[in-house]
Amino acid sequence: MLYKQKFTCFISFLLLVVLFHSCSYTESNKHEIFGELWGYKLFCCNEKWGICDQENTECIRATYDLILPSRNRKAFLTYDKEKKGVILLEDESLIVVPAVYDEIRESPWDENWNVQNNHLYGLVSSAGKEIVAPISEEPIRMLYNDKFILKKNGLFYLTDTKGIFYNQIGWEFAGLLSNDRAAVCQNEQWGYIDSNGKIQIGFMWEEAFGFSNGIAWVKDQNETYFAINPAGKILFQTSYYPVSEFTHQGTAIVQDSVTEKYGLINSSGNIVSNGFPWETEDAEFDSNGHWAVTLDGEHWGLVDETGKTVLPFLCAAAYRYMCQFYHDFAVINIDGKEMNATYQVYNITGKYMCSFQSEDSVIVDHFENGLMLIGINENERAFIDPSGEIIIGPQEGLISNFRDERAIIYSNGKYGYIDFQGRSVIPAIYEEASDFKNGIAKVSILSEKYYINREGAIVSRAL
Repeated sequence: MLYKQKFTCFISFLLLVVLFHSCSYTESNKHEIFGELWGYKLFCCNEKWGICDQENTECIRATYDLILPSRNRKAFLTYDKEKKGVILLEDESLIVVPAVYDEIRESPWDENWNVQNNHLYGLVSSAGKEIVAPISEEPIRMLYNDKFILKKNGLFYLTDTKGIFYNQIGWEFAGLLSNDRAAVCQNEQWGYIDSNGKIQIGFMWEEAFGFSNGIAWVKDQNETYFAINPAGKILFQTSYYPVSEFTHQGTAIVQDSVTEKYGLINSSGNIVSNGFPWETEDAEFDSNGHWAVTLDGEHWGLVDETGKTVLPFLCAAAYRYMCQFYHDFAVINIDGKEMNATYQVYNITGKYMCSFQSEDSVIVDHFENGLMLIGINENERAFIDPSGEIIIGPQEGLISNFRDERAIIYSNGKYGYIDFQGRSVIPAIYEEASDFKNGIAKVSILSEKYYINREGAIVSRAL
């Protein structure tokens, strides 16, 4: 979230203070050197950008039009003549991927980087090597080790770093690999390949889903669903409609076609949830082994993989996203109000911790390092711990929850940051401020945008 406020002229003096403390100029080469980030510093010389170490020794020459830190990984994005590249941090060294691409961004599936030229996608490894040239119509997905799924002429192919294609006939669809199996579709029939691209389960199914914990759902031409193992053996047939994958405890959500309600089925095909008690098809499974479900469509709760309730069905439907444990605590809105709402806190075992009311429109989120922001009254806010005790505040100007060890404050028309003790660690001098992520935050001062580190030092300019 970005916070804006009109600027006043007296901030000029404070800006000079910030700039002198976070940037320096070396007399010998007139380099403008910015604050430290991940053990390195960006510098600018004659409008070109480079990287030096903490002793200001040049590591990457100033040849780029711009260098920016990535907010998702420890890497620097480079810009040169409308082309883009990346500089990767590997142990104590820097790996340069040349700025020769139209676009470069982190892969959402793995540690590689998706690159793009002329609207075609390639792949650069986390070690900085181009492993697949830009030839794919969609972002390339790693299947396993050195093998990848790409799309050409509307069909999917399995290839490797040597350019070998493992299927001569393209697939209409290729899924993700799990349990050494990936679902693929050919001529509108589904089967499964292994990590080497070899067909392990033939194209015999009308529909096939990904494996999860050794089980996958498949459907035949008669609209009947089966659960199979990675060898293709049928574990059981069911008249219920599958809604979810199987969890590590071997249960999945299914729907009863007669009552249109939902329950839990195990890997033997038996219902383990005392029938079909739930009304939702949007049941979600979290990393703690819990399902978010509802009994009446209005109030949500959490059940474990046997159907036992671990968080009472009290969370208002409009705030069902809160029905989850985060950092060992769940915070739920129980009356559905946006303002002056009532909340309850439970620990990971389902034990009730406290109730509180947030009196203004502050977005009640989750506990970060045991602290969470709530509204006390129309003007004041405070950070509480899971027992409901106020730790910081009440006071005016508390803006956001903690992110990456910092929370935004508002004071005298400007924005700054505090730490977990409520101490001001970055003065309130900015026109705009965003949450910290990956050690940096985007701020604006004198209408100029910068990235700063957690100490408040400017580490680079920002777009």
